[in-house]
Amino acid sequence: MDNRVSVEGFGPMSSLSLASRSLRVIALAAALALTACGGGGGGGDDGGNPPPPDTGEIAATVVDQFDAPINGVTITAGSRTATTGSAGTATVTQVPTGSVSVTASADGLADPPAQTVTVTQGGTANVEFTMQRVIEAAGGISKARVEDPLTDGSTFTFRIGVIVIDENFNPVPGLTASAFSLANCTPVTGEFPERPDCVRFGSPGDDAPYTVANATPAEFQEIADPPGPVPYAAGLLFDSSASIADSDPTDARIFATKEYLNDVAAGDLVMLAAFADQEARQLPNEGVNFFPCDPCTPSFTSDGNSLFGSLDALATLEGGGTPLYDSLATSDGLTGMIISVDDEAPTTPANLRKAVVLFSDGQDIYCAEPPGSFQFCTDRRRDVVTEAEAREVDIFTIGLQSDNIDSLAMAELALRNGGSYLFAERPTQLLSIFGILDRLLAEDMPTYEMVWTVNAAGGTLIPGRAVIGELTVDTGAATFTLPLAVQIQQP
Repeated sequence: MDNRVSVEGFGPMSSLSLASRSLRVIALAAALALTACGGGGGGGDDGGNPPPPDTGEIAATVVDQFDAPINGVTITAGSRTATTGSAGTATVTQVPTGSVSVTASADGLADPPAQTVTVTQGGTANVEFTMQRVIEAAGGISKARVEDPLTDGSTFTFRIGVIVIDENFNPVPGLTASAFSLANCTPVTGEFPERPDCVRFGSPGDDAPYTVANATPAEFQEIADPPGPVPYAAGLLFDSSASIADSDPTDARIFATKEYLNDVAAGDLVMLAAFADQEARQLPNEGVNFFPCDPCTPSFTSDGNSLFGSLDALATLEGGGTPLYDSLATSDGLTGMIISVDDEAPTTPANLRKAVVLFSDGQDIYCAEPPGSFQFCTDRRRDVVTEAEAREVDIFTIGLQSDNIDSLAMAELALRNGGSYLFAERPTQLLSIFGILDRLLAEDMPTYEMVWTVNAAGGTLIPGRAVIGELTVDTGAATFTLPLAVQIQQP
């Protein structure tokens, strides 16, 4: 008779006495139980062994100025460390007894003062930290358009607006043309050959170099008195795909959005939604998910603070891929954030501005996967922009640097219909970006307007293509780079 025991995931076990088989199964179950206990709070690495004598543990809680938990903070007590999870908590284990100094640190957060606690044998000492977010200067590109008639495809002149924000959420005034520089561009063969560096052609892998005609803008002026403020109804649309947890580990986007929502003025309206695909996702519905209820009818609110709880929930909902274009407008024009904003926005006042604010760190993975998808992606962006134009909804995009970000797509979505592309090289720049979002949506944000000319081989700069570039801004106090993409077409 075959007395082998089979355990799922481990296969048949050798023939043993009944007692031996029982001991083997018990030991295996114990090992599985220890493995299952390894996640959660990011406790110190004790290897699954009992704590040695003369040690205890430290339970740490970390929150920000809005009293929201902060993920990804390293807690250090002597030689022992642990990292906070989504609940903002961590347990440092096997800490020697006695008086111990405890510190908290994370990229993008200012180190708070160390705290001293007393650790007792087998006991738990509690410590709480409130950490301040680091804020950096940032900016964006707006109102990109052709300036002069096209020639033989060797010269292209365009006008752009540039937004410059300091670390106190204020526009930076008084800059001169010398604060801005546009780099010459040479295509680089890289990991993503379908993404051009300098000139977008009609097929993947095609690109061409260009040079910039002037070291500084040919024309330059500061628009210090914009036409606003005007009332607006804006839909905030957040990418909640899995990559967000890596590019924004301390949830700076959540904190930054609260800064914006605090500034929503009387008469202005906001709604909140997020998207990710079905695979491994945490959000309940395929496509756009609206908050604070889901499923529910999308609705605007003038009380930005009422969305704080929903924002905090988003910090734990990352998962799946990025259906970027369908979240804005499906190919049949029936659903998506653009349609929801237009359908739910009030008809008065007559000058109400309708807008979608898209935050993402990536690309639409579904139009990027099939063979020949380069043109399909381009067509889908065009369809989205066309839908937005038909419904008179402006698109604003906020990009966060990552290995996967498609700044060409983000810039084209925003700059082809009068919106802005705001860009953060680091999560700390998101805070200044969201800090001025209210003024930007209300058309009350000062900008710098400038004209640039680029030169290339004849026949390169022709209609249907786009010039891609990197604009460097040097305020004297800070330096950062902004991606841009300008459609080549007759003015």
